[in-house]
Amino acid sequence: TARRRGKSHSTTPALRHRVNEFFLRYGSTIAVRRGVQVRVFRGPIGSGSAVVTDAGSDIVRFLRRFNEKTLAVETEAGGVGQAFYEEIGSEPASGWLTIRGISDLADRDKGHGCHQLAADHAAAVMDRLLPMLAVPGGRPDAVADPGADFGLEGLAEPA
Repeated sequence: TARRRGKSHSTTPALRHRVNEFFLRYGSTIAVRRGVQVRVFRGPIGSGSAVVTDAGSDIVRFLRRFNEKTLAVETEAGGVGQAFYEEIGSEPASGWLTIRGISDLADRDKGHGCHQLAADHAAAVMDRLLPMLAVPGGRPDAVADPGADFGLEGLAEPA
């Protein structure tokens, strides 16, 4: 069994507040096109260098022990998150967020057939969340215009 180390990063209060606003506004589902709803979850995502193809693997067991609320595993966001938590020049970054479209169940049936659909669903979530994350006038305590349109409509068309 490999020895594993985990690291957890907290969300900033301002970002947590804006994500809470998103769920108050939209609930746990959003319409990506007429008649098609996708579920939206919030919670920790396990990230690392290994691709998981077995739901009963040592990596999955480690993640469950590290944080029993882990919703998904992926390989890209960990490096992005680490960069945000390291100092860049003299100013540390103020926070980061991963929006992940789920394309498979991290099992033996894992494939590439649903990647585009998952990416489109994640983009639809970002389209609705981004106006809430905007910082008017550079003030993190200011409220963004929730009606702003960032032009991501038309995503998640049938595969």
